[in-house]
Amino acid sequence: MHLKQQPGLAKKRIPLWLFMVSAVTAIAIGLGLRFIDLDRAPIHADEAATGAKILAERLESQTYRFDPRHFHGPLLTATAVPIAKLRGENDWDSLTKTTLRITTAAAGALTVFLVVLIAPRSRVYALSVAALIATSPLLVYFSRIFIHESWQVLGATGLIVAATAYISRPSALLAGLAGLSLGVMFANKETAVITLMSWGIASVVLIIESRRVRRYIAENRSLLMRHGLIGSAAVFIIIGMAYTGFGRDFSGLVSFGKTYFVYEADDSHKKSFFYYAYLLAWPKQAGGFWWGETLVFITAVGGFCLSLRDSRGMAIRVIAYAAMSEWLIYSLIGYKTPWLAAVFWLELCCVAGYGISRLFISKSVSLRWAACVFLISVTSWHATQAYRVALRFPVDDRNPYAYVPTSPDVEKASRWLGELAAEYPEIAEGPLAVVGREYWPLPWYLRDFDTVGYWPEVPEIAHGLPLVLLLPNHALDTAGLDETHYAVPRSLRTDTPMWVYVRRDIWQNYLSGRSEP
Repeated sequence: MHLKQQPGLAKKRIPLWLFMVSAVTAIAIGLGLRFIDLDRAPIHADEAATGAKILAERLESQTYRFDPRHFHGPLLTATAVPIAKLRGENDWDSLTKTTLRITTAAAGALTVFLVVLIAPRSRVYALSVAALIATSPLLVYFSRIFIHESWQVLGATGLIVAATAYISRPSALLAGLAGLSLGVMFANKETAVITLMSWGIASVVLIIESRRVRRYIAENRSLLMRHGLIGSAAVFIIIGMAYTGFGRDFSGLVSFGKTYFVYEADDSHKKSFFYYAYLLAWPKQAGGFWWGETLVFITAVGGFCLSLRDSRGMAIRVIAYAAMSEWLIYSLIGYKTPWLAAVFWLELCCVAGYGISRLFISKSVSLRWAACVFLISVTSWHATQAYRVALRFPVDDRNPYAYVPTSPDVEKASRWLGELAAEYPEIAEGPLAVVGREYWPLPWYLRDFDTVGYWPEVPEIAHGLPLVLLLPNHALDTAGLDETHYAVPRSLRTDTPMWVYVRRDIWQNYLSGRSEP
């Protein structure tokens, strides 16, 4: 017995020329939304602290040591190292936002391209999924930030392509490619274990559901065990290479194992069970605009229902079961951020694409035209939202995906402090004092200052320093700074004020040189 079947994808094929034009259009839209004006948004605290800082250390020392308590896996910064070197940025002071974000934007664009590789099995399915992924506001937005999720999504896409092809035609090569993709996810971020658990749950549900699958497993147990070993070997090879630095430091493997026991999550990110449902599936209005990817969720539900009536729908149901399992697991975990939804939302886009492709193969000409109009309408609506979140309102309160974003005022304040230091050398000689705990991404914006000190409380020496930056948890306890300094209000994050305390003699001289303060 064999499982040689198309895994629930549309059998009819559209003309090659139409497929090529549509595929190139989807890829071009995905590229544009991810790469245009990459430096538009201020750098996020996570980009600076868990990305740029580690990248700079790798560039400056040529070494890397994985920290099991923070910062995730090595893949993100490893992929950014050659890009930084090619652009002549070899240390902390020379790094730019564009250099940081090129690697994640590239991973997002490669995700769209990888989906197109499904085309030999179903062109309409490949185009539907590629269009949904290319324009998804969630996936676009987090492809433009130097955090791990964009590479996590790319690894998950490879896993989906290989695993669903394996269901159609089992082979050692596909098992190895699935393992390779999962290994990339583990090399990138420890949350890969949740994806692995979800796919395990999905596989168990499929086995329970399908008598044919149970018979195939019983008749081909030895073959499946060999393929399982090949896939597992690929996973461990990638993990070993990533965490040991290609065999240079095997203590990295120990640290990798420890991360599941010692990782420190921030309690400030706790959210309700329905956080992801509201973020993605529930339409909402803010600032005069409607936001949400509700149509993808509804279409995915429809696609799942159609797969139950399709004898070739096993692959789609596996993806749907994995997406639902992952959504449930992340909803049960108190720690929540919007980017953690990226992988299961990718999976739901795949299921939604199947629902649209089923309409494309309908015998009814009206339904086929309706499917075409629906796909164009959904992707146009999502592309409009993606343009807003990526280019118009990347750190605006109206943007539902902007999570504790850095205020644009920080970049203005950074330029102003630079001008102030150029005019008054005493400021440049420092030290400049930053008082507070949640100060990232300030170190990125204070790179022009030779000496910057960070204190949890106002130090005694602060009264004589030319500049003191006070963060909000210390705004009420200025320790008498108001007597020696003048407070200039600024903003660190969109909901987080910050005060720049300029010593009064410098401030008076600064004002006297200007007709209007």
